[in-house]
Amino acid sequence: MKKLSFIILAAMLAFVGCGKKADDVNVELVTVENEVTTIGSTQAYFECEFEYLNEITKALLVYCEDDQLKYAQTSKLELVEGKWITQMNYLEKSTKYYYRYEFYNGYNLMWTEIFNFTTTDQQDKPSVETVEATNITMTSAKVEGNVTNDGGSFVTERGICYSRFQGPTVSDSVRYAGTGIGRFVCELTNLTNATTYYIRAFATNSEGTSYGDEITIRTVEHPVLPTVTVDEVSDITINTAVCGGNVLSDGFAPVTERGICYATHEEPTVFDYKVSGGEGLGLFQCRMSGLEPLTTYYVRSYARNSEGYGYSENEVTFMTADETFLPEVITYEVTDFNHFYAIGSGEVVSDGGLDILERGICWSTSPQPTPLNNKLTAGSGMGGFECRMAYLFGNTTYYVAAFATNAAGTKIGNVVSFTTLPHPNTAPEGAIPSLFSISDNQQVFFSQGNLQFQASTGRWRLAEHQWDFVGGNYSGIELGTVYENGVKCDNSLISQSYSGWIDLFGWATSGWDNNNHYYHPWDTESTDWVVDGYGYGYWDGDYANYNMLGDYANCDWGVYNAIANGGNQAGIWRTLTSWEWNHLVNERQDATYKRSIATVNGVKGFVLLPDAWIMPEGVNFTANAGNYETNSYNMNQWTIMENAGAIFFPSSGERRTNEYMWSESYMNYWVSDCSSSSGYSSNGNSYYGNIYGGYNSRNRSYGLSVRLVQNY
Repeated sequence: MKKLSFIILAAMLAFVGCGKKADDVNVELVTVENEVTTIGSTQAYFECEFEYLNEITKALLVYCEDDQLKYAQTSKLELVEGKWITQMNYLEKSTKYYYRYEFYNGYNLMWTEIFNFTTTDQQDKPSVETVEATNITMTSAKVEGNVTNDGGSFVTERGICYSRFQGPTVSDSVRYAGTGIGRFVCELTNLTNATTYYIRAFATNSEGTSYGDEITIRTVEHPVLPTVTVDEVSDITINTAVCGGNVLSDGFAPVTERGICYATHEEPTVFDYKVSGGEGLGLFQCRMSGLEPLTTYYVRSYARNSEGYGYSENEVTFMTADETFLPEVITYEVTDFNHFYAIGSGEVVSDGGLDILERGICWSTSPQPTPLNNKLTAGSGMGGFECRMAYLFGNTTYYVAAFATNAAGTKIGNVVSFTTLPHPNTAPEGAIPSLFSISDNQQVFFSQGNLQFQASTGRWRLAEHQWDFVGGNYSGIELGTVYENGVKCDNSLISQSYSGWIDLFGWATSGWDNNNHYYHPWDTESTDWVVDGYGYGYWDGDYANYNMLGDYANCDWGVYNAIANGGNQAGIWRTLTSWEWNHLVNERQDATYKRSIATVNGVKGFVLLPDAWIMPEGVNFTANAGNYETNSYNMNQWTIMENAGAIFFPSSGERRTNEYMWSESYMNYWVSDCSSSSGYSSNGNSYYGNIYGGYNSRNRSYGLSVRLVQNY
């Protein structure tokens, strides 16, 4: 067992590949354990467990024959049941390789010291182990194997063979599990219940097939009742209450119904009163209604499969409230509404003799709103109150009621209705026609694409498509989608006379000259005294301002410049602040359901959905997807998404002086405020927003993307 030490580069904000230098970073040493390696002649398998490393977004094993890893290859690490694993193929026999682990979590780059291994030189059949069988049911089981040595040649097949008779071979029933050395798992299906099976792992190379030790299993004879637990009762009123449970086991047969049953006597069954909560395994919740006031009820959860009903081992009890002590509340007419916001108000006129614990407004598009729909709270106690409802749909009728809660339950007041104003169906020139909340009382339109600049003509424009980015040459590959006169544009060719387009800018390089001679969009200067004064003025060592706000708004690309296809007038666009980005991505209503990484027309990036989102037909969207393929759209599919209001931020890379860098995680967009009240004058840093990973600071000379907005 090897102990590994990790170097954490805490200030690094991009995943630096092998052979790249990470400058100006803080270094911290972290020790972790448990590396398992299987080394063959042409293959190597690595397995590690890491402590204290959370939210890793990229993990690689970097290796080559050079002890400095200057010309290294990479093998992607996959997280499987708490372990990072990878396999390298097509290695040279009897060769010494150097390697290290590299990790990126959206903010920090981490890597280990460099280790080494040497491949073997032998020629034989592979070595394979039959590890264990788990998850045995009536008709299936999972079996794990492990190829510990390739025998000197590539393992072309591996898997599990099984039979009702001893000594199974690949001539019997077989489940294949890929190639190479290392651990693997096969699921055996279509087994017969109450039957003994003999099982062996196998592996094949050019010398033949070898087998692991034989193990036996016996499938389950017949299903049993499901296992289910019950939760405590909550939200108790005079005639309603909420309770749920958790189906832990299906008893080897599908759970076709689950829910709660209740009665005024102990050990209730589904033949008393019941409320269904769906089907299958997992958590569920149900709402009981029609209850009698001031009455004790007994509750159990249940789950049903082909064997019958399984009940929770324990039951819970509760007593409904007494309507005599409920509060009295009045709902007033809705005021100050438009297509998106409205003010609802009410007044608690009686507390029912008990303290008012909560009061507020609830609303719905159905005529009987309850706090289980949409609600806003407005403190506690007697008296009047109001709430600002937001994220409403335009031209829609809503029903609104005030409510108040005390120890006896919740009382809902009279219902009033109103109809929101029509949603604006036009957007400014160059904007996507949908609205996004950047605070509780401000919405914006986003530009149709990233900002671009042509130095030779001084012309600014918005990208033609949301997925367009200029890119550049990275590791010998030309990345990007933008051409000028048939020639591929390249950010690394940035200069005052460059006739192509660029879309990666130093912070505040809008062209506004305020006694700072390094404000040009084509500037790449990175010395401290220059970047200290980037974009906000520099007089005799005095820093005039620390952001693009207030008197120094002209530092903003959208304020100072006329955008050719965006109204062609200065002062109508602007750049978001860091707190506005944060509200948009993390804090607005349903924010977590309106964001995800995605691929659009082959370009990786990030999708945000508008405040008023209705999923259009013909496409799908999965929030917070774990990979770029889950939400993948061709041009026609993205047209459907865009017409419904979705916006896309491409992973467009970044520029460091004249060097172009790219990673799928480089969704780095400048914001308009600096990274501290002091302006970070010692190192010239400014905030940028990595839409996928949060907010941090970058040297002002770095070239990052800009996406402009207009206030609604």
